[in-house]
Amino acid sequence: MREAPRVGDNRGVSEEIAPILTDAEADPEVVGVLLKGSRAVGTDDADSDWDIVVVLRDGSPSHRKEGAVDVLRTTLARVRAAPAYELPAIAHARVLLDKTGEVGKAVEDAARIGRGELAELYDRYLNDFYRSLKAWTRGRELAARLKAARSMWWLGDFLLGLDGRRAPYPGAWEGRLGDLEPLILDVLRTGDPGRQQALQAKVERIATARGFRDVYDSWTDGEIDRAMALRFDERNERAAGVVGPTSRTCAT
Repeated sequence: MREAPRVGDNRGVSEEIAPILTDAEADPEVVGVLLKGSRAVGTDDADSDWDIVVVLRDGSPSHRKEGAVDVLRTTLARVRAAPAYELPAIAHARVLLDKTGEVGKAVEDAARIGRGELAELYDRYLNDFYRSLKAWTRGRELAARLKAARSMWWLGDFLLGLDGRRAPYPGAWEGRLGDLEPLILDVLRTGDPGRQQALQAKVERIATARGFRDVYDSWTDGEIDRAMALRFDERNERAAGVVGPTSRTCAT
């Protein structure tokens, strides 16, 4: 007997999607259907597309867009072997149809993030934190600001992944970073080294409590400790010779 299709979370799905689901249920080559993007994570607005993935047992990928409906047809094997940059989208996709349970499992597998990957994210954050402060001490404002901004992406992925579920893309982070969110926004707006240090002090306590102290301690010769000990004072911009709203000089 043919197994009945497992209908997933179809709440709020546009009427434009109904024919796609009907065709998918009747097509023996289709394993399931996913909704990705802002519509899946709840950050959509009136102009957002409906990003639909029709998952096939086999066949060649194809793509079509009609109005606000964007349909990708791909294979289950490709979903399972998605590159790292696509994992957040798959991890937070909504399963609209799953005939065999395999599509839902692929989503669960994409969402899972292990300690090794989390440790790497924390280390990348620490690396950019350290190099941003180092750039500030040398008067390299552009490099300092760029590395401060990049460090926040690594940090967000790390913090949101601590529950074992991969973080979504940054467009869905707002309101999810708890008490650290205002300070993270402050660092993104200013690149200020003192604020980076204040944030890192809080992050270190969280990371240590969650069993990641070894990542911090793996930095040779206490480099992060020395970066945390630096003291930055405002300097007159003309005297500093640095263009920008925030100029810094460093004293140990």
